[in-house]
Amino acid sequence: MRASFGPQVIVNAQPMLNWLNRMGEPLYGHETPDGYALTASSWSGPGEIATRFEIAQQIGGGARGLFNAAGLNPEGGPPRPTPPPVLQQTAYYTAITPGLSAATTSAIAQGTTQADRNMLFLSSPEFMRR
Repeated sequence: MRASFGPQVIVNAQPMLNWLNRMGEPLYGHETPDGYALTASSWSGPGEIATRFEIAQQIGGGARGLFNAAGLNPEGGPPRPTPPPVLQQTAYYTAITPGLSAATTSAIAQGTTQADRNMLFLSSPEFMRR
């Protein structure tokens, strides 16, 4: 979230909690203090990767609802569309770019919209590496 939205204040954390639950890592859901596993084998199965792509797509597309209380716009209707962040202009993107593989760089370049380029970056192996 910080890589995508920087210091922008998130007023509705529910979408993030839902994403954590979908990834099988609910907030405060691990019973021991060592936290969730950091190894790729614990999160890189086919279902997990598909879920990560879907979540990366939602974040990269503007993460509708994060910046409105209870997911509503100020008039009480559905959340207004949030423009996708321009990740290529962030310090994090600039710092990680030299380490991107040729395949990742090529995939990102093939994104036809800013939201697509964001999703491809956020779901890249280099971004998911800890």
